[in-house]
Amino acid sequence: MYPRERGGQALIITSNFSMSLRSSTTLLNDSIAFYKTHMQAYSMIVLLAAFLTALASYGIEVYSAGETVPPDALALTTLLVFVVIATAAVVLCILAYVALVLFTANPSQYPTATSVYREAKKYFFPYLWVAILTTLAVVAGFILLFVPGIIIGIWLMFSHFALLLEGKRGMEALKASKALVKGRWWPVFCRLLVFGALYLVLVLAVSFILGVIVPDTAIAGAIVDFVTTLVLAPIATIYFYFLYKDLHSSGPANAPVPASVNAPV
Repeated sequence: MYPRERGGQALIITSNFSMSLRSSTTLLNDSIAFYKTHMQAYSMIVLLAAFLTALASYGIEVYSAGETVPPDALALTTLLVFVVIATAAVVLCILAYVALVLFTANPSQYPTATSVYREAKKYFFPYLWVAILTTLAVVAGFILLFVPGIIIGIWLMFSHFALLLEGKRGMEALKASKALVKGRWWPVFCRLLVFGALYLVLVLAVSFILGVIVPDTAIAGAIVDFVTTLVLAPIATIYFYFLYKDLHSSGPANAPVPASVNAPV
């Protein structure tokens, strides 16, 4: 691969000897190894988001089950508090995910959680807009038929990476993701399916174990959400980033790739 400058941004030109996509097993092993190397940094990035997510989960479970509801005089106030917490959890989870992607792409650039969050907040609204466009496209596919929704969902899987690492916004991010997956839909689908199945098994296993140990379902659910956000979310982000990186590296010959995509891991 050879470097080239375009508009002040370093690009990497892939040669004809592009690497192929890593297998699901290799991607998973590499993701876990990368997570272990930067475990402390990842924990600091998602810790507050994990806590607020668990707290919001507990509040929703308690109110939906009608358990320990306070007297009428306090019910509205308590409900509003949980709504505020849930809203804060959603906002912080978005920022945390953006921060995870940015950190994974270039760990050395962000020595602290504060530094990566400082950069992540710049992308909050652009990310939200790309997420809305992606959701609308996928929902439209599911309205037509179930299969088109799945196809579109895989096409647009990497829209947020195109935004955060390539600087493409709005529809351009969606188009970039589709172009990246084009011609390799099945390999991408299989890798996502394997990871999704493993993710689901782990969550169900943790839920079952906690359900046996912790009698309070609300508390057990909150712990599951905390562990999922704290550990599995970073590993999932790393897995998807590595797959995105492989797709770029194995793309058409002489295709320009932002240097951040090929940041050393």
